[in-house]
Amino acid sequence: MMTLPRIVVIGMGGTIGMVRGAEGALHPAASVGELLGQVPAAARYAELSLLPLASLDIAFLIEL
Repeated sequence: MMTLPRIVVIGMGGTIGMVRGAEGALHPAASVGELLGQVPAAARYAELSLLPLASLDIAFLIEL
């Protein structure tokens, strides 16, 4: 049996941290797990660990 690579997914928010809601609009994912739920096949290729670090809006990042 092949050992899968281990990947830590760090949640920081921003555009990539968005999911499409039932109404079709994008909104911030409630968690890194919700975001990864959008790509369930990822678990076939790697052992994923989730690390929610922040939930930053792009407006905050621009000011940095």
